[in-house]
Amino acid sequence: MLAANSGSLRRRLARASGRSVIDGAGGINLAQFHPDASRRAASPLRVLVNGRRSREKKGTDLILRALRGLERRLPPFEVVLFDSLGEHNRQDPRDGAPLPAHARFVIGPTQEELVALYQSSHVFVAAERKAGWCNTALEAMACGCAVACTGSGTRDFAREGENAIVSFRHPWFLRHAIRCLLESEPLRARLSVAGAAAVTPWTWDRLAARLLEAVAAAS
Repeated sequence: MLAANSGSLRRRLARASGRSVIDGAGGINLAQFHPDASRRAASPLRVLVNGRRSREKKGTDLILRALRGLERRLPPFEVVLFDSLGEHNRQDPRDGAPLPAHARFVIGPTQEELVALYQSSHVFVAAERKAGWCNTALEAMACGCAVACTGSGTRDFAREGENAIVSFRHPWFLRHAIRCLLESEPLRARLSVAGAAAVTPWTWDRLAARLLEAVAAAS
């Protein structure tokens, strides 16, 4: 029995194996990840980024290059990056990071602190490559962030112009997407509402129901 955590991966596995592949996408706890407007200050705007710098796969340095220089043309904003250090991730992302002005790292946030970061941020940016499932983008949408992302790992839930800006994976296009979100409060507000509403199909409850149904059908 095979399962995949995204639609694109499920289709690839099905073609390669010639077998049915269980839909294992999703897994978000909306009791934990949800909007809280009281945490989001009017100014400065906050741009949140996954700070993991893993051989460019996460696209963190790509986003940082896109952000450089934008502060001279836009409303005041800060950049916050988050990551954790541990047995399976020993590289300190702060070492040599090409940080733009007004940027800082939060290392090792608890789940509660991570939720607070999402809820207090206006924009979340993801630029992953060859991702299965970009859970951070989904968590950000659930918490009411306006999301700019690449299609990698987000095609199941991110819809260009509807609930996110889906960008090409290049600093110029990412810079344009970030600029649009920081310049336009109405755009941020629209994507914030639409994004939070779009995450419902990807809850743990619905994932568990799909998995149980698939197991029952196979037994």
